[in-house]
Amino acid sequence: MKKKLMMLAACAAVGIAAEIATVRLPFAARVGTTLLPAGQYRVGTVENGGSTSVLTLVDDEGHCATVPAKRVLQEGAGSAELKFTRSGSELKLRRIFVEGRAYAYDLEP
Repeated sequence: MKKKLMMLAACAAVGIAAEIATVRLPFAARVGTTLLPAGQYRVGTVENGGSTSVLTLVDDEGHCATVPAKRVLQEGAGSAELKFTRSGSELKLRRIFVEGRAYAYDLEP
């Protein structure tokens, strides 16, 4: 219950989080423990000063997911890209590459 309340508060605070990207989920996918429908999402981050962050994805219809993420280096400044894994019939967002950044975010399970 406490974890769910913290996640809801993080989604509500996305307006004050640093927005780092806009992404398009081409299909429904699980982000952390939340199943998000296909659509356009703003990605916000709250950095802790280290290599871990909290990412929040939110759309204009109120769909929202918050997930811990770890910054990982990538070669050169990359383009925006999403990587997914499949678990049975479900797709799970695993990595967000942010355009112009020398790192990506690995979403933790």
